[in-house]
Order: sequence, then structure tokens, then C-alpha cells
Amino acid sequence: MRRKEREVTDLQEIREFLEGQEVCRVAFVDEGAPYILPLNYGYELSEQGALTLYIHSGKLGKKMDIVKEQPYVGVELDGNHQLVTGKAGCNYTYKYFSLVGKGKVTLLEGEEKQAGLEKLMAHFTKEPVAFNEKMIGAVELLKLEVTSFACKKNA
Repeated sequence: MRRKEREVTDLQEIREFLEGQEVCRVAFVDEGAPYILPLNYGYELSEQGALTLYIHSGKLGKKMDIVKEQPYVGVELDGNHQLVTGKAGCNYTYKYFSLVGKGKVTLLEGEEKQAGLEKLMAHFTKEPVAFNEKMIGAVELLKLEVTSFACKKNA
């Protein structure tokens, strides 16, 4: 990272950022080119810093076709945006927090799928949400294991 003074490594600060966002952008690889989608997510961030995102999907469509062919992705989240004005153009700055990484997507089944859906919904509702087998069977759940990521902020 070029601007080391902006690097964020504190897991609690990263967790608070993840908790406050609703959309991540995932860059899939489609015939050698990026295909970027904004997606809702749930997450887990372990005490060791391992990050996993959970993303639901319909059973059919371009995203699912791509995942079956190429499971490696890029991921990006950003937030906490605020323009800071200055007296001249070069005196302006912009506050932000961002997370950029890469990883691998797998499809979940069974109990893992249900647990992942529960994490996804808990991210938005902040309370448990029940699923029945029909609901679980109607969607796919992508598990994005983020193999490496970096966070940066200008506060």
C-alpha cells in the first residue's frame, strides 16, 4: 500500500465498517473481462482476520453461469464518504473507507447454506430470520472466501 498512513488493520474498525455497509461490488471474470455487480451481503470476520462474504442469487442467470466456469473474483466495498472543501481545487480532499480484495466463490448447500442465509439476513435485520426448506431451495447462496484484502481510509 502506497499510503501506509491510511492503512486500516484494526479488526474492530474493519468489522464496524462492514456492519455499516449494505452493498459490495464483486468483479467476476467473464470471457477474460471483468463483470462487476453490486450485491447485498452478509459476512463473517474471524478474530484472525479471515473474511467471508455471503451473497444470495437466483438459480439461473449470467452470474451463476460465470461462477460455474470461473470462481475467482475481486471484491470492493466503500463508504463513509464526505467531501472536505478547501480554498483552491488542490486543497480539497475526500473522506472515505474502502476494502479491496480477491477471493474464490463456492456454492453452499444444506446446513451451510441455511447458516449463510441467516448471516446475510442478520446483517440487514439485526435479528434472526427463519427460513423453510422451500425458501432455501429457491435460491443459491455464494460463499466468497476473501483470500486477501486491504482496507484504507482518509478520515
